[in-house]
Amino acid sequence: MLRQSAALLSFAAAALALSSGDLSVKLTAVASSVASIDDIILTAVVSNPTAEDIKLVKFNSVLDKLPTKSFKVKKGDEEVKFHGIDVVPALGSEDAFVTIAAGESIAVNHTVATSYDFEAVGPGTFTFEVITNLQVSEGDEITHFALDAASVDVEVTDDVTKRTVFPDGSSSRTSTPVCDDGNRRQYMADALTEARAVAGGAAHNIRQDPWSGNYNDYFNHANHDEVWWNFDRIAGDLPSSGNRGLHCRDRPDGICYTGGIAAYVLLVTSGSDIISSEAYFCDWFFTSTRDLRSVCSGVDFPWTRSSVMLHELSHAVFGSDDTVYGCDGSRGLDTNGKKWNADNYSCFGMTNWRQYNC
Repeated sequence: MLRQSAALLSFAAAALALSSGDLSVKLTAVASSVASIDDIILTAVVSNPTAEDIKLVKFNSVLDKLPTKSFKVKKGDEEVKFHGIDVVPALGSEDAFVTIAAGESIAVNHTVATSYDFEAVGPGTFTFEVITNLQVSEGDEITHFALDAASVDVEVTDDVTKRTVFPDGSSSRTSTPVCDDGNRRQYMADALTEARAVAGGAAHNIRQDPWSGNYNDYFNHANHDEVWWNFDRIAGDLPSSGNRGLHCRDRPDGICYTGGIAAYVLLVTSGSDIISSEAYFCDWFFTSTRDLRSVCSGVDFPWTRSSVMLHELSHAVFGSDDTVYGCDGSRGLDTNGKKWNADNYSCFGMTNWRQYNC
C-alpha cells in the first residue's frame, strides 16, 4: 500500500527571511509493492517557490544521492537500523552544498538496499520518513531548521537479504592509520592523538563538573555515565571499542571523488552491533584542516583535523548520528538528539579543550 504526504517548512531558526511554506518536499515511491529491496526506488522533490535562491548542505538529507542517512525507516513500530555511510562535510568546499534556484525544484532518486538492515526485521511493509533536518547557508553562516515529516510506505514481499555499500565488506584493527604516504600517515596519527586527548579531557570534565554550562548546552539532561562512557571509549581507543582502519586514500569504489567531503565512515552492523567501521579521509582533510592548537588563535572547529577525527570516531565507536552539523544547530536539539548527534561530541570536546588549554 502506498501512502505519501507533502511537507512544509517549520523553523528552529530563520535565515534568508524564510517563513513556513517557503520550502516543500514531496516523497513518492516508484512502486508500492516490490519483491526485493533492490527494487525500492524513492523520489524526493524539494521545491523552492520563493524569489531567492536557497543554498543548502546536501549531505544526510534527501538532497544527497550518496548512501547516507536520508530516511528514518520502520517496519511497524520496529526501527530498521542504518548501516550506510556517515559523512563529515568539507564546509569550505562548494561541493558540500546544493542550490535550489528561485521558483525551481530538485528531484533526487534514492535506492536504499545497501543502507539499511532489512534482513534483521524480515519482509513486510516499510515506512520511509524523510530526515527532516536541513541546513541553509548564507555567507559564512549555517542555519539549522526542520521540515515537517513526509513519508511513504513500500511493501517488500520476498528478498530482504542484507547488502553492504561496498560488497567486499571491510575490517581492520583498532584505529590504525593505513597509508602509503608517510606524511599523510603522520598527519592522521597526529589527528588521532589530538582527538583522543580532546575526548579524554571531555570525559574528565564530565566527572569533575557534571552540571557545567557546556554539558547543559550540548547534552541537556542526558545520562552523564552514558555520555562519559562514549567519550572514554574514544579516548582509550581499546579493542572493545571496535576495529577500524583510518585510510588516507579512498577506496576505488569510494565517494571522495564526489567532492565536498572531509571524511566518511563505512559502518557494517549486525543487529545493533557495529562489527566494522572503516574511516576514509579525503584530500580536503589533508589540504585544508589545521592542528588542534589553531583553535586558540580563532580557527573554527570544523576546520581542525582533531574535530573531524573526533566526529568520525563517534560514528565508528558507538554509532552516532548526523542529525545536524555545527555547534549552533547541535545546541538546539532535544536531549535524545544531543546524546546521539556526532557534532555534539566534537563541539563539547573542542569547547572544553579550548576553555582549559588556550
